[in-house]
Amino acid sequence: MVELAQDMDRIGTGLWHEDYGLIEEGARSIATHPKISPKQLAKIKKTLGNEFQGFVSMDKGVHGSATELVSAAEARDWSGVLTKYTELRDGCVGCHTAYRERLRPVLAPTK
Repeated sequence: MVELAQDMDRIGTGLWHEDYGLIEEGARSIATHPKISPKQLAKIKKTLGNEFQGFVSMDKGVHGSATELVSAAEARDWSGVLTKYTELRDGCVGCHTAYRERLRPVLAPTK
């Protein structure tokens, strides 16, 4: 999650400076970040139960929005960039709002 937050910061800086390269870089990193490990996925599924498919759907939505943001940045489509950034941000915040409190204790590194 730390790397994803840094990628969102990179995109935000790109937006403020109208730097399509930074936007593309941050969005591409989100779109291609490593998949959740099978071990973590099993913990998430056990914790969320019937809500697991909602989590998967939100995760796929975030990846899709990030991919579309890359395309908009490559095309230098400012309106598209803003639209896709908003979708990406809302997807991230929505997932965290829905699941973070339940998943944080399960996924936190053990000391």
